[in-house]
Amino acid sequence: SSDRTLKVWNLQTGQVIASIGLDGALQCVAVTRQDDHMLVVAGDAGGALYCLELVEPVGQFSVGSRALGRFADEPAYEVK
Repeated sequence: SSDRTLKVWNLQTGQVIASIGLDGALQCVAVTRQDDHMLVVAGDAGGALYCLELVEPVGQFSVGSRALGRFADEPAYEVK
């Protein structure tokens, strides 16, 4: 969101299960889930990518996050 946070909500309980601060305003999010893992990848306005792997033990999620990298303002390649 514009307050530079990413929150993942449990829609059944209405509780926040993960929250991280971003370097810039949130621009995009992709989510995938397989078995007891959920992967959330988000990008901020500064070009940073964040990867959250949520693992669901019994009744709760443990959260890990890291910035994957940052895109350059000027790409070093040509788009054809």
